[in-house]
Amino acid sequence: MVNFSVVVNGTNQNETFYFNTSSGSCTLSNFCAVDWTAVGNTITYTNTYATGSLISVTNTNPAGATQYTVTHNGVGAGSRISLLDCFVLPSLPIFTYDFQGITKSTYNEILWKTQLNTKCDEIVLEKSTYKDKDFQELKHYVANAHTNYIYTDEMPYPVSFYRLKFIDKDGNITYSHTIEIQNNSAELLKHKIYPNPAQKELFVYLSNSENENIQIQLIDYQGKLVLSQEVQVSAYRPISIALDNISEGLYVLHVTNSRKEQFTEKVLVKH
Repeated sequence: MVNFSVVVNGTNQNETFYFNTSSGSCTLSNFCAVDWTAVGNTITYTNTYATGSLISVTNTNPAGATQYTVTHNGVGAGSRISLLDCFVLPSLPIFTYDFQGITKSTYNEILWKTQLNTKCDEIVLEKSTYKDKDFQELKHYVANAHTNYIYTDEMPYPVSFYRLKFIDKDGNITYSHTIEIQNNSAELLKHKIYPNPAQKELFVYLSNSENENIQIQLIDYQGKLVLSQEVQVSAYRPISIALDNISEGLYVLHVTNSRKEQFTEKVLVKH
């Protein structure tokens, strides 16, 4: 949406200004003198004496560079129009508050409230191990104007970064600020992985686990789960993970034991 203001000065009764735009829909609003009547994209002077008024011009859904033209119906002479200001409103005005994260034992809770304009269509919660890159989608929401949200991240990193992505009906994207959450429980599981980079097989050694079930997940950098398996670990023996069907690339390995102790490591697969 684009708004700008003009001052019109009339000298003759029934003279009319016509505002047109090369894209979008142009409408006028009269803020001052009652001697001017705004209807759609026209404004008409109804008095016989010279007077001026402040007019707001609004264009909804302009496409790219937009040109405006003003014409006159030719009644009388000496009338003037002056441009006061011109500004472009953000395509997606969003107010996000109370965006925060809480560490709860072995998981993180992400909470936020939003107040959105009606153009906002989608909200995406994203997560990364970095503050300013490599964010991956955690959950996708249909936007509501006034809503409280809560998300439980059961696989936190030792340090996790979260942000919100807002998408409007025109495909425009706006991001919230980024929050950081430290979860010390994510490193309770003492471990060693090798080799890294790995080719056909990856070994995971857990120094403080024996005779218990271990959950193993391998996640690619698009956030897709490519491997998930549960194994029984024996004392002093490493876990073997076959990589023959895993494409080359960078992955996140997430391992959790039966006591909900866990760790996360980056693994490079190179065949």
